[in-house]
Amino acid sequence: MRRIKLISLIVAIIFAITGGVCIAVGAAAFVKTKEFADDGVIVKAKVSAIEGEINDEGETDYTAYVTYEYEEKEYKRIRLKEYSSSLYEGKTIELYLDKNNPESVRIKSIIYLFPAVFTGIGIIFLIIAAIILILRLRRDRRRKRIMETGVRIYAQVKGSVVDTSYTINNKHPCRLECVYYDEVSGQPVICTSDIIWEPPETYIDKYVTVYADREDRSKYVVDLKNIK
Repeated sequence: MRRIKLISLIVAIIFAITGGVCIAVGAAAFVKTKEFADDGVIVKAKVSAIEGEINDEGETDYTAYVTYEYEEKEYKRIRLKEYSSSLYEGKTIELYLDKNNPESVRIKSIIYLFPAVFTGIGIIFLIIAAIILILRLRRDRRRKRIMETGVRIYAQVKGSVVDTSYTINNKHPCRLECVYYDEVSGQPVICTSDIIWEPPETYIDKYVTVYADREDRSKYVVDLKNIK
């Protein structure tokens, strides 16, 4: 159980750190981009060429080149830093142009795309981290409530199942299958424990305590601390 909590905490921290880094990168890019746009001038340009190159993954990377005029001087075949699938040869677009370096231009319509994408990814990662922590806290509170107010039942470990949703060092943990008999119907009831990393054979035929919700027996906690 402690290992599960640790794994959840580590995963949440990883998502939170990644989200924070992405937001920081997005914010820095936004500030830099805004400075470029505020200090620049808007010029109209014509897409003069679009060239494609196959990358190492076998995909095509496209680069667009533009031609425009600034202060009565023509700038030909200037490479754009950004690319959009909406570009085509002959299309007229608006650019932000650096007055101190007229060959440094950015596409006006998508100049804030990079900061927005990184910031959005960062927010998503932070939300995932928060969800993981909230679900973990809710589960711990539910377990505590059931163990404090639920019905105590003794169940016998009859088998185990492998849980492939967790993997550490190419190994999967197991969940114990415990059986007790309903006091009214006399029918066997199977309860599944939290994951364990120890060999399940050592638990077979031993008794564990099961705490079941008084109103809903499908909600239960298998306590592996006191095995008999």
